[in-house]
Amino acid sequence: MKKAVLITGGCLLIAAGCANNDELNNAGAEEQQNEAAEVNDDQEEVEDEPEENSDENTEDAGEADGETESVETNELDQNEEPAEDSHFMTDAEEAFASLESYTSETALDIIVNQDGATVDQDALLMYNTIVHDDPPHILVEVEDMGLRYFHSYTVDNVVYFHDGAGWMEDMSGYGPDELSYTEYDNLWDILERNERHFTVTPSANTVEVSYFGQDAQIYNAFRSLFELDFYGVDTASVENDVRYLFNEDALLEEVFYEAKAANQSTNEEVILRIHIRYDDLNEAGDLETPEGMEDLL
Repeated sequence: MKKAVLITGGCLLIAAGCANNDELNNAGAEEQQNEAAEVNDDQEEVEDEPEENSDENTEDAGEADGETESVETNELDQNEEPAEDSHFMTDAEEAFASLESYTSETALDIIVNQDGATVDQDALLMYNTIVHDDPPHILVEVEDMGLRYFHSYTVDNVVYFHDGAGWMEDMSGYGPDELSYTEYDNLWDILERNERHFTVTPSANTVEVSYFGQDAQIYNAFRSLFELDFYGVDTASVENDVRYLFNEDALLEEVFYEAKAANQSTNEEVILRIHIRYDDLNEAGDLETPEGMEDLL
């Protein structure tokens, strides 16, 4: 942290330091000597007075010494070894860097309540298998209205989509990074960028990293990732409930996110719920080519 230091009377000090000796005459020098002698006499008289208050000075010095000891104690407290859970994010980052493959299951629900009753609800399930090759190898399946189907597949940096009847190469410019917004990488990135807001709570077999509040930055992170939004509400008033659950190896196993907002003009409450579960961590293995892609590869 930079500190600004203000020196009062600085110009006077500089001017005195730049005085020219040639401009001083002998009379002026004698006057200065006489004035200096008077000043010295006054200073000797002033210096004699504090001896009467020597007891007070001793008490003040003792109080000052006590303050010094207090400061030193605080400095020692600050240098104490931090609690074990303060190292958790470092452990989790190292575990994330070593992650080679995994599967994930995502449930997304959008609920609209009006006058205390649910008037609309949409649900979506998505399944991913991701192998961190270079480039990554990803298979995405989607379940909607009870029907599960292939959604996309990427290999050698080429993305393929399934239109319900067959596979075709995606020509829209999507790459592996945009293919799956529920990738471990994306959820970790949100946590890492907003770490200062989260609380780390270790338990017997898991570590929970959580946040509850109305931080617009956290809401915008999830909103942009899932391409969802609340309309007609102040985003700063959205209530966020976020929980990351890590296993004993500091690998992410589950993410819960709920955003709640009220639209006063329509008397509606809108709730967005996302639950992501990661499995087969470092054990997902190689992906098998989906049936029907033989002619494209």
